[in-house]
Amino acid sequence: MGKKILDRALVFGTGASFYSLLETIWRGHTHWSMSLTGGLVLLTVYTAERRTHHTLWWRCLRSAGIITAYEFVVGCLVNLRLGWQVWDYSSQPGNVLGQVCPLFCFLWLMLSLPVLLLCGWHWGECVWSWHIWVTDYNPESSSQKYSSGDIFMDRNLGAVGTDYTKVTACGLYYQ
Repeated sequence: MGKKILDRALVFGTGASFYSLLETIWRGHTHWSMSLTGGLVLLTVYTAERRTHHTLWWRCLRSAGIITAYEFVVGCLVNLRLGWQVWDYSSQPGNVLGQVCPLFCFLWLMLSLPVLLLCGWHWGECVWSWHIWVTDYNPESSSQKYSSGDIFMDRNLGAVGTDYTKVTACGLYYQ
């Protein structure tokens, strides 16, 4: 139970951070309500991802729909009801009450694809992940060159040494 709560808290925090960052990059500023919205959006997308087995494009459409629905509900609350004027799409063609518009629905759709892929979500399981590997490896001086002209690394990914008798040469193993 504790791992599940931590998992959800990390997902919420990631959504809150990235949603605010994205808005700051796009508009130059953000509002605290967007952090809450971003956290709830990613948590909802994450929960939906763990329960379904659909094609990637259908999942992107669903994610864009979730984002747009949250933006509409939160926009009606913070902009129309509370009058905070966090955003206003009323100048955009096809807008609904100035809270959502086709342009941003499309942008959310395009953003859904890298979000789903980078998170490695595939039917609730991580199928791949990123590894950042920093070492003094120089392929020109220490790679293995074969008679065919092919060049191979002299170590496993993640390894920081080449002496096979030491643990520093192990690195990461993949199937």
